[in-house]
Amino acid sequence: MTGLRLYALAALVIAGLAAAGVYTWKVFDAGRQIGGADTADRIMREQRDAVDAMAAARERVRACYARGGLWDRSTGQCRSAVPGAGQ
Repeated sequence: MTGLRLYALAALVIAGLAAAGVYTWKVFDAGRQIGGADTADRIMREQRDAVDAMAAARERVRACYARGGLWDRSTGQCRSAVPGAGQ
């Protein structure tokens, strides 16, 4: 009987450890899903901000060319056009 009790106790310990592992995994997974939603929202917001900044920069360059200026890429500023020959 002692051997049977030892096996029964070992089986209960293993079952308890397995149940604790499953519970821990479920809690971890639920926390990851909640945190993942916040991260996805932050990334989407950053992407929108980057697209808006790019559109604003493109508009500044186009406005520079529309005024007859030259866009200086090294400074990121509009300069007046170089006068043509004879001007």
